[in-house]
Amino acid sequence: MELAVQTLIFSIVIATYNRRDSVERCLHSLSLLDYHNSAFEVILVDDGGKHHLSDIINTFKDNMNISLIRQDNAGPASARNAGAAIAKGKYILFTDDDCTVSVDLLRKLETHLNNFSKCAVGGKTVNALTENIYSKAQQVLLDYLFACFNKDEITFLTSNNFAVHAGDFKAAGGFNGKFKIAGGEDRDLCRRLRAAGCPLVYAPEAQVYHYHSLSLLSFVELNFRYGRGACLLRRSASMPQNTRVSFESIKFYLNLILHPLNSRTWVSRLTITLLLFISQCANALGFVWELICEIGNGKH
Repeated sequence: MELAVQTLIFSIVIATYNRRDSVERCLHSLSLLDYHNSAFEVILVDDGGKHHLSDIINTFKDNMNISLIRQDNAGPASARNAGAAIAKGKYILFTDDDCTVSVDLLRKLETHLNNFSKCAVGGKTVNALTENIYSKAQQVLLDYLFACFNKDEITFLTSNNFAVHAGDFKAAGGFNGKFKIAGGEDRDLCRRLRAAGCPLVYAPEAQVYHYHSLSLLSFVELNFRYGRGACLLRRSASMPQNTRVSFESIKFYLNLILHPLNSRTWVSRLTITLLLFISQCANALGFVWELICEIGNGKH
Protein backbone atom coordinates (compact mmCIF):
# COMPACT_ATOMS: atom_id res chain seq x y z
CA MET A 1 0.00 0.00 0.00
CA GLU A 2 1.41 3.38 -1.02
CA LEU A 3 1.90 5.79 1.86
CA ALA A 4 0.52 9.30 1.52
CA VAL A 5 3.13 12.00 1.06
CA GLN A 6 3.15 14.28 4.10
CA THR A 7 5.50 17.00 2.85
CA LEU A 8 4.12 19.66 0.54
CA ILE A 9 6.77 20.07 -2.14
CA PHE A 10 5.25 22.46 -4.69
CA SER A 11 2.87 25.39 -4.46
CA ILE A 12 1.64 26.20 -7.98
CA VAL A 13 0.50 29.82 -8.25
CA ILE A 14 -1.61 31.00 -11.18
CA ALA A 15 -2.77 34.59 -11.63
CA THR A 16 -5.88 34.90 -13.78
CA TYR A 17 -7.94 37.75 -15.18
CA ASN A 18 -11.06 37.25 -17.32
CA ARG A 19 -9.92 33.98 -18.88
CA ARG A 20 -12.47 31.52 -17.56
CA ASP A 21 -12.15 28.96 -20.38
CA SER A 22 -8.36 29.18 -20.45
CA VAL A 23 -7.95 28.74 -16.72
CA GLU A 24 -10.18 25.68 -16.76
CA ARG A 25 -7.92 24.14 -19.42
CA CYS A 26 -4.87 25.03 -17.34
CA LEU A 27 -6.31 23.45 -14.19
CA HIS A 28 -7.28 20.33 -16.11
CA SER A 29 -3.66 19.87 -17.20
CA LEU A 30 -2.53 20.25 -13.58
CA SER A 31 -4.98 17.56 -12.52
CA LEU A 32 -3.12 15.15 -14.84
CA LEU A 33 0.33 15.76 -13.37
CA ASP A 34 2.41 12.66 -12.79
CA TYR A 35 3.08 13.65 -9.19
CA HIS A 36 1.56 12.62 -5.88
CA ASN A 37 -1.45 14.88 -5.40
CA SER A 38 -0.73 15.39 -1.70
CA ALA A 39 2.73 16.75 -2.54
CA PHE A 40 1.52 19.87 -4.36
CA GLU A 41 -1.11 22.54 -3.98
CA VAL A 42 -2.64 24.88 -6.56
CA ILE A 43 -3.40 28.49 -5.66
CA LEU A 44 -5.51 30.38 -8.19
CA VAL A 45 -5.53 34.16 -7.77
CA ASP A 46 -8.43 35.97 -9.44
CA ASP A 47 -7.08 39.45 -10.14
CA GLY A 48 -10.44 41.21 -10.06
CA GLY A 49 -11.96 39.49 -13.10
CA LYS A 50 -15.66 39.68 -13.91
CA HIS A 51 -16.19 35.90 -13.99
CA HIS A 52 -16.98 33.76 -10.96
CA LEU A 53 -14.54 30.86 -10.73
CA SER A 54 -15.76 28.96 -7.67
CA ASP A 55 -17.64 26.39 -9.74
CA ILE A 56 -14.53 25.62 -11.77
CA ILE A 57 -12.48 25.21 -8.60
CA ASN A 58 -15.06 22.82 -7.17
CA THR A 59 -14.76 20.48 -10.16
CA PHE A 60 -11.07 19.87 -9.34
CA LYS A 61 -11.18 19.62 -5.55
CA ASP A 62 -11.43 15.85 -5.64
CA ASN A 63 -8.29 15.59 -7.78
CA MET A 64 -5.94 18.04 -6.10
CA ASN A 65 -5.47 20.48 -3.27
CA ILE A 66 -6.73 23.72 -4.80
CA SER A 67 -7.73 27.08 -3.39
CA LEU A 68 -9.03 30.35 -4.81
CA ILE A 69 -8.32 33.84 -3.60
CA ARG A 70 -9.65 37.05 -5.10
CA GLN A 71 -8.27 40.57 -5.08
CA ASP A 72 -9.05 43.88 -6.70
CA ASN A 73 -7.32 44.22 -10.05
CA ALA A 74 -3.68 45.11 -9.39
CA GLY A 75 -1.82 43.27 -12.17
CA PRO A 76 -0.13 39.87 -12.45
CA ALA A 77 2.89 40.74 -10.29
CA SER A 78 0.69 41.63 -7.33
CA ALA A 79 -1.56 38.63 -7.93
CA ARG A 80 1.37 36.22 -7.95
CA ASN A 81 2.65 37.74 -4.72
CA ALA A 82 -0.76 37.25 -3.12
CA GLY A 83 -0.67 33.57 -4.04
CA ALA A 84 2.91 33.15 -2.87
CA ALA A 85 2.05 34.76 0.46
CA ILE A 86 -0.16 31.81 1.43
CA ALA A 87 1.96 29.13 -0.28
CA LYS A 88 3.05 26.27 1.98
CA GLY A 89 5.28 24.36 -0.43
CA LYS A 90 9.04 24.07 -0.34
CA TYR A 91 9.10 25.39 -3.89
CA ILE A 92 6.81 27.87 -5.64
CA LEU A 93 5.98 27.31 -9.29
CA PHE A 94 4.43 30.10 -11.36
CA THR A 95 2.56 29.49 -14.59
CA ASP A 96 -0.08 31.45 -16.50
CA ASP A 97 -3.78 30.88 -16.97
CA ASP A 98 -3.40 30.47 -20.74
CA CYS A 99 -0.85 27.67 -20.39
CA THR A 100 -1.05 23.93 -19.91
CA VAL A 101 1.72 21.86 -18.38
CA SER A 102 3.44 18.64 -19.40
CA VAL A 103 2.55 15.73 -17.12
CA ASP A 104 6.15 15.39 -15.91
CA LEU A 105 6.74 19.11 -15.30
CA LEU A 106 7.10 18.92 -11.52
CA ARG A 107 9.44 15.95 -11.67
CA LYS A 108 11.65 17.68 -14.24
CA LEU A 109 11.82 20.89 -12.23
CA GLU A 110 12.34 19.10 -8.93
CA THR A 111 15.43 17.32 -10.26
CA HIS A 112 17.16 20.67 -10.74
CA LEU A 113 15.77 22.35 -7.61
CA ASN A 114 17.07 19.52 -5.45
CA ASN A 115 20.59 20.04 -6.79
CA PHE A 116 20.90 23.51 -5.24
CA SER A 117 20.26 24.82 -1.74
CA LYS A 118 19.01 27.97 -3.44
CA CYS A 119 18.08 28.55 -7.08
CA ALA A 120 15.32 29.35 -9.54
CA VAL A 121 14.57 27.01 -12.44
CA GLY A 122 12.76 27.87 -15.66
CA GLY A 123 11.49 25.46 -18.26
CA LYS A 124 10.71 25.85 -21.94
CA THR A 125 7.51 27.50 -23.17
CA VAL A 126 6.11 26.10 -26.42
CA ASN A 127 3.59 27.87 -28.65
CA ALA A 128 0.53 25.59 -28.81
CA LEU A 129 -1.21 27.63 -31.54
CA THR A 130 1.03 26.82 -34.46
CA GLU A 131 -1.53 27.89 -37.07
CA ASN A 132 -1.84 31.40 -35.62
CA ILE A 133 0.79 33.50 -37.39
CA TYR A 134 0.73 36.21 -34.71
CA SER A 135 1.21 33.69 -31.89
CA LYS A 136 3.96 32.08 -33.94
CA ALA A 137 5.71 35.42 -34.47
CA GLN A 138 5.49 36.20 -30.77
CA GLN A 139 7.10 32.85 -29.97
CA VAL A 140 9.90 33.56 -32.48
CA LEU A 141 10.44 36.91 -30.77
CA LEU A 142 10.54 35.41 -27.28
CA ASP A 143 12.85 32.58 -28.38
CA TYR A 144 15.25 35.12 -29.86
CA LEU A 145 15.25 37.27 -26.72
CA PHE A 146 15.65 34.24 -24.49
CA ALA A 147 18.64 32.99 -26.50
CA CYS A 148 20.31 36.43 -26.49
CA PHE A 149 19.81 37.18 -22.80
CA ASN A 150 21.02 33.69 -21.82
CA LYS A 151 23.89 33.35 -24.30
CA ASP A 152 26.79 33.32 -21.85
CA GLU A 153 24.92 32.62 -18.60
CA ILE A 154 21.28 32.30 -17.58
CA THR A 155 20.03 35.78 -16.70
CA PHE A 156 16.34 35.57 -17.58
CA LEU A 157 13.49 33.08 -17.06
CA THR A 158 9.87 33.62 -18.04
CA SER A 159 7.23 33.76 -15.32
CA ASN A 160 4.87 31.29 -17.02
CA ASN A 161 7.27 28.40 -16.30
CA PHE A 162 9.28 29.48 -13.29
CA ALA A 163 10.02 27.57 -10.07
CA VAL A 164 11.98 28.91 -7.12
CA HIS A 165 12.83 27.96 -3.56
CA ALA A 166 10.11 29.63 -1.47
CA GLY A 167 12.66 31.17 0.88
CA ASP A 168 14.63 32.72 -1.97
CA PHE A 169 11.48 34.20 -3.49
CA LYS A 170 10.48 35.81 -0.21
CA ALA A 171 14.02 37.00 0.55
CA ALA A 172 14.13 38.74 -2.84
CA GLY A 173 10.88 40.55 -2.06
CA GLY A 174 8.79 38.69 -4.63
CA PHE A 175 7.59 40.36 -7.79
CA ASN A 176 7.64 44.14 -7.88
CA GLY A 177 4.02 45.22 -7.49
CA LYS A 178 4.78 48.49 -9.29
CA PHE A 179 4.57 46.50 -12.53
CA LYS A 180 0.81 46.80 -13.03
CA ILE A 181 0.93 45.16 -16.46
CA ALA A 182 2.59 42.02 -17.77
CA GLY A 183 6.04 42.79 -19.12
CA GLY A 184 9.35 43.28 -17.34
CA GLU A 185 8.32 42.01 -13.91
CA ASP A 186 9.95 38.62 -14.50
CA ARG A 187 13.24 40.14 -15.65
CA ASP A 188 13.16 42.43 -12.62
CA LEU A 189 12.77 39.46 -10.26
CA CYS A 190 15.47 37.46 -12.04
CA ARG A 191 18.00 40.26 -11.70
CA ARG A 192 17.25 40.69 -7.98
CA LEU A 193 17.54 36.95 -7.39
CA ARG A 194 20.90 36.84 -9.14
CA ALA A 195 22.12 39.90 -7.23
CA ALA A 196 21.24 38.04 -4.02
CA GLY A 197 23.37 35.06 -5.07
CA CYS A 198 20.53 32.87 -6.28
CA PRO A 199 21.53 31.18 -9.56
CA LEU A 200 19.13 30.72 -12.45
CA VAL A 201 18.90 27.34 -14.17
CA TYR A 202 17.31 26.59 -17.54
CA ALA A 203 15.60 23.20 -17.92
CA PRO A 204 14.30 22.89 -21.51
CA GLU A 205 12.92 19.42 -20.81
CA ALA A 206 10.38 20.94 -18.38
CA GLN A 207 7.72 22.24 -20.75
CA VAL A 208 4.51 24.22 -20.70
CA TYR A 209 2.32 24.93 -23.71
CA HIS A 210 1.13 28.46 -24.41
CA TYR A 211 -2.37 29.01 -25.83
CA HIS A 212 -2.09 32.75 -26.43
CA SER A 213 -4.42 33.46 -29.34
CA LEU A 214 -3.46 36.73 -31.01
CA SER A 215 -4.85 38.96 -33.75
CA LEU A 216 -2.91 41.76 -35.39
CA LEU A 217 -4.45 44.24 -32.94
CA SER A 218 -3.77 42.16 -29.84
CA PHE A 219 -0.24 41.41 -31.13
CA VAL A 220 0.45 45.15 -31.34
CA GLU A 221 -1.17 45.80 -27.95
CA LEU A 222 0.87 43.03 -26.33
CA ASN A 223 4.19 44.42 -27.57
CA PHE A 224 3.11 47.96 -26.66
CA ARG A 225 2.63 46.68 -23.07
CA TYR A 226 6.02 45.00 -23.20
CA GLY A 227 7.52 48.35 -24.17
CA ARG A 228 5.89 49.96 -21.16
CA GLY A 229 7.26 47.16 -19.01
CA ALA A 230 10.74 47.66 -20.44
CA CYS A 231 10.60 51.30 -19.41
CA LEU A 232 9.54 50.36 -15.89
CA LEU A 233 12.31 47.78 -15.74
CA ARG A 234 15.02 50.25 -16.67
CA ARG A 235 13.75 52.76 -14.14
CA SER A 236 12.83 50.34 -11.37
CA ALA A 237 13.78 51.65 -7.95
CA SER A 238 14.16 48.04 -6.78
CA MET A 239 16.97 47.37 -9.24
CA PRO A 240 20.44 47.32 -7.64
CA GLN A 241 22.46 50.17 -9.08
CA ASN A 242 25.17 47.89 -10.48
CA THR A 243 22.60 45.78 -12.35
CA ARG A 244 20.75 48.53 -14.19
CA VAL A 245 19.57 47.42 -17.61
CA SER A 246 21.31 49.04 -20.55
CA PHE A 247 19.86 49.51 -24.00
CA GLU A 248 20.64 46.83 -26.58
CA SER A 249 22.62 47.73 -29.68
CA ILE A 250 21.18 48.52 -33.11
CA LYS A 251 22.71 45.24 -34.31
CA PHE A 252 20.65 43.39 -31.68
CA TYR A 253 17.39 44.78 -33.10
CA LEU A 254 18.41 44.28 -36.72
CA ASN A 255 19.26 40.66 -36.03
CA LEU A 256 15.99 40.22 -34.20
CA ILE A 257 13.94 41.48 -37.14
CA LEU A 258 15.94 39.74 -39.87
CA HIS A 259 16.70 36.34 -38.36
CA PRO A 260 13.37 34.76 -39.56
CA LEU A 261 14.73 35.11 -43.12
CA ASN A 262 16.64 31.91 -42.40
CA SER A 263 13.39 29.92 -42.19
CA ARG A 264 12.30 27.49 -44.89
CA THR A 265 9.46 29.22 -46.75
CA TRP A 266 9.43 32.73 -48.18
CA VAL A 267 5.88 33.40 -46.97
CA SER A 268 6.86 32.55 -43.42
CA ARG A 269 10.11 34.47 -43.71
CA LEU A 270 8.57 37.70 -44.95
CA THR A 271 5.44 37.61 -42.79
CA ILE A 272 7.23 36.95 -39.52
CA THR A 273 9.97 39.46 -40.38
CA LEU A 274 7.30 42.10 -40.97
CA LEU A 275 5.52 41.19 -37.73
CA LEU A 276 8.76 41.42 -35.78
CA PHE A 277 9.34 44.87 -37.23
CA ILE A 278 5.83 45.87 -36.15
CA SER A 279 6.43 44.39 -32.70
CA GLN A 280 9.53 46.54 -32.17
CA CYS A 281 7.72 49.67 -33.34
CA ALA A 282 4.94 48.92 -30.84
CA ASN A 283 7.52 48.19 -28.17
CA ALA A 284 9.27 51.51 -28.78
CA LEU A 285 5.96 53.39 -28.65
CA GLY A 286 5.08 51.69 -25.38
CA PHE A 287 8.44 52.63 -23.91
CA VAL A 288 8.03 56.29 -24.92
CA TRP A 289 4.41 56.32 -23.69
CA GLU A 290 5.40 55.06 -20.25
CA LEU A 291 8.27 57.53 -20.08
CA ILE A 292 5.93 60.42 -20.94
CA CYS A 293 3.46 59.23 -18.31
CA GLU A 294 6.22 59.13 -15.71
CA ILE A 295 7.34 62.64 -16.61
CA GLY A 296 3.72 63.82 -16.44
CA ASN A 297 3.37 62.28 -12.99
CA GLY A 298 6.57 63.95 -11.80
CA LYS A 299 8.56 60.71 -11.52
CA HIS A 300 11.28 61.61 -14.02
